[in-house]
Formats: sequence, structure tokens, C-alpha cells
Amino acid sequence: ASLIALDVTASVNYGTLTLGADSAVQTITFTQTGNRSYDFNRSVDGAMICDGVGSQNIAAGQVKRHLTDAAFLWTDVAAVALTTIATEDELNMGRRSNDASALTAPYYLRLRMPATGLRGTCTNTATFTAIAEEAA
Repeated sequence: ASLIALDVTASVNYGTLTLGADSAVQTITFTQTGNRSYDFNRSVDGAMICDGVGSQNIAAGQVKRHLTDAAFLWTDVAAVALTTIATEDELNMGRRSNDASALTAPYYLRLRMPATGLRGTCTNTATFTAIAEEAA
């Protein structure tokens, strides 16, 4: 039987950032828990909602991802902004050959803080849905 399944790092904490600054690159890890190759769709539920009195929120596009560069800059052309629209990422997670050896893949994220208007803790939810990798 074929099973497409993944585990993903539960949360990302960008830490305390200065307005207008870029965060350090954060890494989440995908772990293959099924037995079929997959890519995935990614989306966020909207802007990061900030709980500070009078605070604005952080637009979804202020977080960018990179599939291969653990030191990417927010301005890199290969860095892709997260959106509320489910979009496929070509992770190319292979098949596990046995239950003893987990396959993992890193996924890199960086946040650019807006220059003004933010206070408090800001949160949102990202969703990653495994999809069968198409046969070549």
C-alpha cells in the first residue's frame, strides 16, 4: 500500500527583532513518515497577528523561504515569499528504504520586520500538505 505522510517541525521562533531588521535564518525539518516520494503545498493562514496595543500586523509575504541555502538573504532572487495561496514546493522527498532510517529535508525561513508600527508577539500558522510526486 502507498502512504504519503510527513512530520514537520512544530514551530518557528524568530526571536526579538528590531523594526526593519531581518531575522536569522530559521530551519524547519521535514521527516518522511510514509513510503512514497512527495513534494508539498505550503500556505500561511494570513498576516502574522501582533498582540501589542495599537500594533499593525506583519504581512504574510514578509517571510521568505529557500529550499537549499541555509544562509540566504531575504533579498535573494531564489527566496520565495510565503502566501495564503497553497503553492507547491519541489522538495523531492524520496522514499524511505526501511523503518530504521528516517529521511529528512531542511526548509529555511527568514522574516523581514516592517520598519514601523509593530508591538508585542506576532503569530500565524503555516500549513504543509504532502502531495504525491509526479512520475518523471
